[in-house]
Amino acid sequence: MKRFLLLTVVVLAVALVALPFGTAQANPPGAPSGKLAFKFNYIAVPPDTHQSVGCGDGHRVFTERGAAGVIVWTLDATSPIHVDDCLTNSIDGDPATIFADLVGTYTIWVRIHGPNKPGNTLDICRSIDADFTVCEIGSVNLSRTGQDRFRFPKTLFEDGNPEFWLLDPGTDFRIAEIRLYLATN
Repeated sequence: MKRFLLLTVVVLAVALVALPFGTAQANPPGAPSGKLAFKFNYIAVPPDTHQSVGCGDGHRVFTERGAAGVIVWTLDATSPIHVDDCLTNSIDGDPATIFADLVGTYTIWVRIHGPNKPGNTLDICRSIDADFTVCEIGSVNLSRTGQDRFRFPKTLFEDGNPEFWLLDPGTDFRIAEIRLYLATN
């Protein structure tokens, strides 16, 4: 009986010590605090290989290597955030499409991944229209040799309008991670 009691106490103690470590989910350095609502990868693929790519359960958007791509963000309060069309205009002639469900709620954080090379860059222009003459909602120039992560000051749909993103990768760009956090007020 003493052995059983001792074994029970040891197992319980180990479980209680391990519990906090198994449930914690730290955000990457520089990411906003708060709950991660959605994330996807923006991936550059070689020309003529897009036939073999998949949307990754709605968590990937593809552009052709070295070519700018456009993402259209649209409000749809009837469904959760999801990638509807994962191929940008550089691949199929139409912008990629992502639907989100809440206005002015998501803080956007972007981090570029891949090799530390001068051509591993990603320029993002957020606009209220598709002509991109002005980046009214914000812009950023990311580089693996300089600033490789950025938090946009304006939340997604802050002005209640659809958004257009022009993502212009450098010659060595391969992948960036884009995260949406529930904004804290």
